[in-house]
Amino acid sequence: SLSLRYYDKKTNDIREDFLTFIETVSCTGETIANIILDYLTTHNLPFDNCVGQAYDGGSNMAGIYRGCQALIKLKCPDAEYYHCSNHCLNLALVDSCSISQIRNMMGTIKKIINFFKDSPKRMFALRSEITDYQGEYICLTNKKRLLSLCDTRWVDRNTSVETFLELYIPIVNTLDKFRYGTLKDSTAEQLYHAITNFQHIISTCI
Repeated sequence: SLSLRYYDKKTNDIREDFLTFIETVSCTGETIANIILDYLTTHNLPFDNCVGQAYDGGSNMAGIYRGCQALIKLKCPDAEYYHCSNHCLNLALVDSCSISQIRNMMGTIKKIINFFKDSPKRMFALRSEITDYQGEYICLTNKKRLLSLCDTRWVDRNTSVETFLELYIPIVNTLDKFRYGTLKDSTAEQLYHAITNFQHIISTCI
């Protein structure tokens, strides 16, 4: 999405208006920079008037050589880069959360996501469980995989937790299978008890 922050001479106010959503098949700094520059050119917005740009802190956006902000600055020399305040606030909240139950819940979810992503065998078992779950029950989700928890993109972080909740039963069932027999895994045992704990369930729903 693109938004424009500018000075309104008529009201003497600083305004910020949403411009548009633009679909992109790539998230590289070069691709996003070209999208922004093309939009400015198409709508006759002069580069010389651009004095700032704000994005999240991801390397594709903030990188000093090939990041979007660096490439934009080649065309708009006065456009200083600022780390988006919303993302800065989110990072501060992530680091300073004082509610231990919520902090522990997020940490557990991150461990579970990594537990599956680090092993093709475990990931395949989870996908099979998800398929069986969606075929056997009246299910309100069509999600097929877990999403990584992102420290910089706060909307993605929320989506990751929502996806985890929607796939909670297949996750529990898969961890349960890895607790016994030839698949026995002590980490699966720990994670199973962690997410079936009442405190974890309440914290995740909150």
